[in-house]
Amino acid sequence: MQRKPGLKKLRQVLAVIMCVALTVTFPKVLGIRGYYVTALIYAVITMAALVFSFEKGRQSTLKISLIAVLSAGAVAGRIVFAAVPFVKPVAALVIICGISLGALPGFVCGSCAMLVSNFMFGQGPWTIWQMLAFGLPGYVSGLIFYSRPKWQKKLPVAVFGFVFYVFFAGPILDLSGLFIYTAPTKTALVATLAAGFPVNLTGGGATAVFLLVLFGPITKKLNRIKIKYGI
Repeated sequence: MQRKPGLKKLRQVLAVIMCVALTVTFPKVLGIRGYYVTALIYAVITMAALVFSFEKGRQSTLKISLIAVLSAGAVAGRIVFAAVPFVKPVAALVIICGISLGALPGFVCGSCAMLVSNFMFGQGPWTIWQMLAFGLPGYVSGLIFYSRPKWQKKLPVAVFGFVFYVFFAGPILDLSGLFIYTAPTKTALVATLAAGFPVNLTGGGATAVFLLVLFGPITKKLNRIKIKYGI
């Protein structure tokens, strides 16, 4: 029995809203030291929404496997480029996942990539914000591109990656410290965003370049797998 598409979409949207709310409120609710519990709750919410959005069968198992592979690739990319400040392929791979597999798979890919990679780079209250900052590009790219094959060209995708990183993902990372450790003021918000803008330009540029290089080859292979197995 197939689940109604509207119900699936509602579950996905609610899961993302819950993650956003959890990210903003967790220091006040659980305290800064509660980030492990919060990250676990975050992961359970997204994974549960992902599982409930799939139908039972081989195709769903294969789709989860593809999400896992892309998440592992994002983790490996962050590790390989660790020595190069602000130049990472993580957002690019997450966006590719969202475009190829859907909005929620993209969100899960980005969230899991940051949670897992932080076991090497260091867990902390910033982990939740990183999960959100790199989950949202996958979710939004899926909403925009997944059902529109004609838009799935590397140039518009690269432009999307640049704009989203500079104006959304980057600022989320910049503002995390204000919400975690202090009571944010208008002056502090403006100063933090201004200071982070050059860094976000670098990260956005790197994301665009990685998309120009990786989008074609990876999506070609993913599309071949999707056609072969009916995903």
